[in-house]
Amino acid sequence: MKLGLRPVEEFRHTPLIPISERRMDEHKKKLEEYHRSGLYFEVKKETIANYCKILPINFHPNLN
Repeated sequence: MKLGLRPVEEFRHTPLIPISERRMDEHKKKLEEYHRSGLYFEVKKETIANYCKILPINFHPNLN
């Protein structure tokens, strides 16, 4: 039974230079640290103040 598989050289994403196990472990460790770190989001007081000024004007029930 012939599977008709292509040789490894035909795959574009296969590195030409082999990657050492140590480098792969370092990469995986960095990825884990990145995914474990939280997403921080900053909102300035001026932004909140501007939204408080704009939202009552746009969504006031008597103006619609």
